[in-house]
Amino acid sequence: MERFYLEVPSARRKEEAIEYIKEFVEFGSHVNGAGGLNHHLEDYEEWLRMTEAHNLVETNEVRVPAREFFFVRESDNRIIGMINIRLALNERLKERGGHIGYGIRPTERGKGYNKVNLYLGLKVCNQYGINPVLMDADLENPPSWKTMESLGGVRIREFAGDPEDGVQVAYSIDTKKALSEHAELEERVAPFRLETERLVLREMTMEDYDALYAVLADPENMKHYPYAFDEARVREWILRNRERYQQYGFGLWAVCLKETGEMIGDCGLTLQNIDGELLPEIGYHIRRDQQNKGYAKEAAAAVRDWAFRHTSYPALYSYCKHTNEPSYKTAEAIGMTFLREYPDAANATTRVSIIRREEVTPCTDREWILSEDAYKIYASCMYEPTYEKYEETMTALLKSPSVEFYVYRTENYIAGMLVLDVKGGKCQADGSHYAAEIIGIAVDPGCRHFGIGRKMIRKVTKSGRFDSLYAQTDDDAVDFYRSCGFTATAEVKHYPDGEVTRYHCLWKREKTQPDTLQKSYGDKGDNE
Repeated sequence: MERFYLEVPSARRKEEAIEYIKEFVEFGSHVNGAGGLNHHLEDYEEWLRMTEAHNLVETNEVRVPAREFFFVRESDNRIIGMINIRLALNERLKERGGHIGYGIRPTERGKGYNKVNLYLGLKVCNQYGINPVLMDADLENPPSWKTMESLGGVRIREFAGDPEDGVQVAYSIDTKKALSEHAELEERVAPFRLETERLVLREMTMEDYDALYAVLADPENMKHYPYAFDEARVREWILRNRERYQQYGFGLWAVCLKETGEMIGDCGLTLQNIDGELLPEIGYHIRRDQQNKGYAKEAAAAVRDWAFRHTSYPALYSYCKHTNEPSYKTAEAIGMTFLREYPDAANATTRVSIIRREEVTPCTDREWILSEDAYKIYASCMYEPTYEKYEETMTALLKSPSVEFYVYRTENYIAGMLVLDVKGGKCQADGSHYAAEIIGIAVDPGCRHFGIGRKMIRKVTKSGRFDSLYAQTDDDAVDFYRSCGFTATAEVKHYPDGEVTRYHCLWKREKTQPDTLQKSYGDKGDNE
């Protein structure tokens, strides 16, 4: 029986992904669920950046956060289909579009594969707490809406689509009911497997009891825990993680040596109560005789990368007893930094480390600031957008002690850049004082309209360093600054060849109100 899995798009699939889209063109078939890949065949890398930015967008009237996956057959590692999953809906998408778009390549249709594709998509929706799932399809496309019905979809209405689309049918699927009533499809789901240079991480089973007992029942190995495990606790540990696999799509996985298959510990992602909050935590336990070989770091780094690619958590955590130096040193080795300590009945004092998916951070890397990559991001801020002019401008700014550079970075790339002059001054429009001036702010062309510019400004306003910010801009960007809480005053400048309107934009912190750019993020909980 053929088995399948969902895979996050990556650079290594470039040629195959392009070939997948070209097959639709060859057959004259409409492309569904591809997240716009059919419009980016000439710049696959930009599409990758766009899909990652889509995952991080804040829901608004134009865009919603979404995930894109390849639907891959295990036996030949071939892309059979794609599925796009919107993690939230705005009013427009509630009326038309829904949560999921999906499709199977023309040469693989008629084999029941799209049912498995949708089943896997519903598992992702369940991980994000999406229930019910809303979908729609062309009335003249029975294979699509019959697939929805095969998983319990209920037709809720018909509506007129665009003239070229005709009548559309909307469906609602009870996510949990669909997964429970069609559990037989699990036989067609490829088991989880995550490989590193020396390790394989896989789902643990009761057959791993002896190997796991050797790890968790060792008093020396568990000296930083309240207790070493007994037989019952080890069995419960396995059962609990198998429940997590079904409920969330992740848990603690068995860590096995690639050469021999021997299980030497566990590592994975779970939702833990950390100082009163349910947060995604990377945990790891390695058998004592296999420690000090870098296995915990290798496994944890792989889990970190998997979590940032397959979930939308804005940050990942690790926590341990404050005396457990090997544990927090491993967290630091995969890029985590100290967050805080708090009193805890079980550990006396618990130490928490964190790594964020996306961060706006100061940049002092002169080489990068003067690089072609930085220029490609910043060029839109320039009246003379040549690299030579960029290099000249940035070289001068780098010499100024009052100029600061910030970048918006994810785990894979830098997508935005902000240049700030902190010496302060007076607004040219009304003479009012400002604490810092935004010299320029720019976002990678493939990642625009995802809220990245707002996030960079929010980082500055939330820092508490400044009570006011100033920027000069034109007609193209004034609405952006207004959306960030700035007031804008127009000034018309007259030149021999015409007149130009410039806007003096000023943001001031309200003493009695919260930051106008404040945004809270809510993580899902493990409701244990």
